[in-house]
Amino acid sequence: MDEDVLEELVCVAVDDADPDEVTPPLEPGRGPARVGWLRDFHRRCRSGLTGGDQLTGAVRVDGRVSGSIRLERLPTGDLEYGLWLARAARGRGLSHLVLDLVAQRAVEAGAHRILGRKTADNGPAVATLRRAGAVIEIGPGTEVSAIIDLARG
Repeated sequence: MDEDVLEELVCVAVDDADPDEVTPPLEPGRGPARVGWLRDFHRRCRSGLTGGDQLTGAVRVDGRVSGSIRLERLPTGDLEYGLWLARAARGRGLSHLVLDLVAQRAVEAGAHRILGRKTADNGPAVATLRRAGAVIEIGPGTEVSAIIDLARG
């Protein structure tokens, strides 16, 4: 993700996503700490899975940045998956397409499983993981863990 794409991503995150969807809860609202964190995080991930343990990428819809994916290599060799989409891009089935592409990338990176962590109130994300064949575990609290076995074919 070069600087131009990163700036487009930051604009979309600020304009069309809830701050807690794109950054940790560093401060209320969309203040400079969150924007700075977002830029720094994606810059740190530029080395990707071959030069580091984390990869991020922009999700483009009709040529425009509309969200971001994250893959993080875990000590087990599995990959943890994260996705956020701008509000304007939701409800169109894009998360299913993105997860299919991520699964292909994960196999290429040598992973056997993708792990996802969501909250129970994020029904669309949990449904996407279920549709991809994930084994879903609820708890503790509102946490939902999902495991997609990439070897299942």
